[in-house]
Amino acid sequence: MNRTMLVLLAAITMLAASGCGDNGDGDPSGDASTDTDSDTDTDSDTEADGGPDGGGFDVSEHLISPESAVAEDITVRVRCGSGGCDEPDGGSYFDIEEVAEFVVPTEGDYVADWDDFQYFIFASADGFFTQFFPWVNEGTTYSVDLDGIPEYGSAVAGVIFATQDSYAPSLVTDQAVHVVGPGGLEFDFDTDALGRYGLHDLPPGSYSLQFDFHEQAIALEVTSGDGLAYEDLHFEDPWEMD
Repeated sequence: MNRTMLVLLAAITMLAASGCGDNGDGDPSGDASTDTDSDTDTDSDTEADGGPDGGGFDVSEHLISPESAVAEDITVRVRCGSGGCDEPDGGSYFDIEEVAEFVVPTEGDYVADWDDFQYFIFASADGFFTQFFPWVNEGTTYSVDLDGIPEYGSAVAGVIFATQDSYAPSLVTDQAVHVVGPGGLEFDFDTDALGRYGLHDLPPGSYSLQFDFHEQAIALEVTSGDGLAYEDLHFEDPWEMD
């Protein structure tokens, strides 16, 4: 083998060792750079809370927790709780004779100083849950201390009562409630120990609150829109309908 051939073979060998040419992915440039773009598409076709079409609605993200706040300009409604009350035929204690209605400037202790022996008292203020005092005796002190409702873009809230012709209203406490809303949205929640319900930032529309009470099916309606839609709900106790 002559000198020329040896030089040519050495050049070919060096070229192969340098890795020039195709890098194995079809790129003839030989550039072995790595794509460091590690972005991951986190978008989802389903809303974070499911929405009416998502099927993944997490009610825990929409429950309202009462907040500590001091109410002012509180409306106090006093209803007769004694046997001599003027009760309309077929009415309930929500329709019964109102002894008094007045406004107190703020929370605190007040005395039941009217003429009847017993009373039912409701204390309410804008942006707060209603406070209910059953069977308040004449001359006793009742303490007004309302719980606030946090501000949301939209919310539905209130207290649920079962009413009777022959007895005091009762709070519907720790009650499992099934909700049917717009667009096929369905979920469940429980009222609290004071009969309160509260849900925020729901899709706008009408919602049916459904539950069994004394072996009867109950359905109550609320509507979600802009701001707070506060409503104390009540229904006739099924035991009264027997």
